[in-house]
Amino acid sequence: FLIESYKLNLCTGFVFFLAMLTDNLFLKIHTWAQFDHSKAYQCLLDLASNISDVEANKMLHLAIKSNLYEFSKCLIARYNIDFQAGDELKGWNVFHLCVSNQRSFWIDAISYSDTSATFVHGHKDLFRFIILKEKEVDCFGMSDKKGRSILHLAMEYGQVDMVHYILKLKLGIYLSQIGTLTVDALPNITFCYRAIYEKSISLEEKFDYYTILCALAKQIAKILLDKPEELQEVNSAR
Repeated sequence: FLIESYKLNLCTGFVFFLAMLTDNLFLKIHTWAQFDHSKAYQCLLDLASNISDVEANKMLHLAIKSNLYEFSKCLIARYNIDFQAGDELKGWNVFHLCVSNQRSFWIDAISYSDTSATFVHGHKDLFRFIILKEKEVDCFGMSDKKGRSILHLAMEYGQVDMVHYILKLKLGIYLSQIGTLTVDALPNITFCYRAIYEKSISLEEKFDYYTILCALAKQIAKILLDKPEELQEVNSAR
């Protein structure tokens, strides 16, 4: 069907519809089957050469909300994507979408398999993929129309793995390795602690932030107690 469809002038909406059907077909294939999903999407986009960068950006937002992870990567590879451009409704960019659990209303209607595990893993993988493309991302300060940062949304939607990864981007290591950080990292550790604490006040029990706060506070205390002389030197230099 895709090979013959070159005779048609494929519009953006129809391309996205075919991408949805393709993804649904792949979901029904056993996991042991070795298929390169991206080739199907690349073929589809080859047959839709009239799609502009503006349309591709809008389609990427919709693809993320529809759990079309491989299709999203194909769009990113092919078009000029403005990763930090927010939508008109909420001011969400692709990073806000990745850390939220917002899904298009038709996902459950056309998919008959349990996609919850795929959803969590897929959003996390896509978030990392985009971070490699757009390295200058302020996950603590880039806010939507309600003033919620990427970190705030990750906490609000209970995306624990996303929160840990955002902290890793700031600290340079995962929270499980925080004990290796020295006095030079104290400003970043303190910054992360304050960011988590300030966001947690309004979230109540929506997110288990105590473990993260304790880990950050413990390392701050360790640095202050173990290296008071070095800390004074750092403060004097500033």
